[in-house]
Amino acid sequence: MAWASCPKCGYAEPFEDECPKCGVFASKYVAAQGRRASAAPPVTAAPGGAFPPGLAAPVPRPPTDAGSAGAILWWVVGLLVLGGVGYVVLVDWFGPALHFDAPPGWQKVDDDLSERSVQGMCPRLREKTTLHAVYTLPGSTRETAMGILEIDERLPVDEALLAQMRGGFDRAADLLPGVKLVRADRGFHGGRPAVEVQIELEAQGTRISVLQVVLAAERSTLVFVLVAPSNVFLAQLDPARAALATLHPLPSGLRGKPWFKYSLRWLWVLATLGVLLFGVSRWRRAS
Repeated sequence: MAWASCPKCGYAEPFEDECPKCGVFASKYVAAQGRRASAAPPVTAAPGGAFPPGLAAPVPRPPTDAGSAGAILWWVVGLLVLGGVGYVVLVDWFGPALHFDAPPGWQKVDDDLSERSVQGMCPRLREKTTLHAVYTLPGSTRETAMGILEIDERLPVDEALLAQMRGGFDRAADLLPGVKLVRADRGFHGGRPAVEVQIELEAQGTRISVLQVVLAAERSTLVFVLVAPSNVFLAQLDPARAALATLHPLPSGLRGKPWFKYSLRWLWVLATLGVLLFGVSRWRRAS
């Protein structure tokens, strides 16, 4: 084996094995140095924390988990993705599903005041009531609104319900001057039994008319409410009643099955917990 330089004295001319300058056999010298290094005890610091003279303190090794920061970043991204999936799948996908062709000129809006006023029409079943949509008539007063609610309970739409609603409005008329029950009767909309109640009331010097229609659905009860000043109400009453024929829940198929819905929700919860535990373990390992 040819050597380019001597490992002991640094002689810089090529030679076979024996150094022409110091006479050491390079192969034996390198082997002896290797054995000596492997047999040497590890260098430790003195009690005061200083290392022996001539020896440098060992350089700390970088952490083996160099990808911890990247893992935590992916953990945060995973949580955001799961949050988005949870909203779309568990809230929007299983949320309200109704078909309704609003009368001409009405626009769907997100109005908190109108929502509160429409929700107030069903105080007894407030916890089971879902507001699907609120519509307003552009250019009209703020008192003009149309809302569609769904009660998560199939109420019997019959004479008993009609008598109950009529009695409730009669009591309201006795307690609140200016409230007048105009009519209360039964009918059909889109082939489904319905109960209609129309009242009038005085609000800030304006005569307000209210139409409330309760319709029977397959698994729930639909409530349609029209609120408007009396002059606007009379012009919109027939178009609104005609639009009621288009109001019906959409077929839900598999996604409407309770066992499928709740199984998917628990699967999402377990996946979220798994991502959280993974992130915590990587964070503890990195720290």
